[in-house]
Amino acid sequence: AKAFKNATNLKRVYVGKNVVKIKTKAFYNNKVIIKIVFKGNKLSKVGVKAFGSKKKAKVYIPKKVFTRYKKLIIKRGGKRFRYYIK
Repeated sequence: AKAFKNATNLKRVYVGKNVVKIKTKAFYNNKVIIKIVFKGNKLSKVGVKAFGSKKKAKVYIPKKVFTRYKKLIIKRGGKRFRYYIK
């Protein structure tokens, strides 16, 4: 939890293909993040406020899980993000 909270130099995040869970406030209040890329389809849980950011980051999600991941991320703080199929 809170792994990259308030990080000031984390601009791009690549979530590996075997990641199953993103913990609470993992990327919370990150003001510089501009790109998040999901490489796999195993993500099943996203912690509270995991993506609480004011920045309009671009999120790339595999087509197979696009709708499911988008709902998970929006629910956990990614309302301002723009979503794209990878």
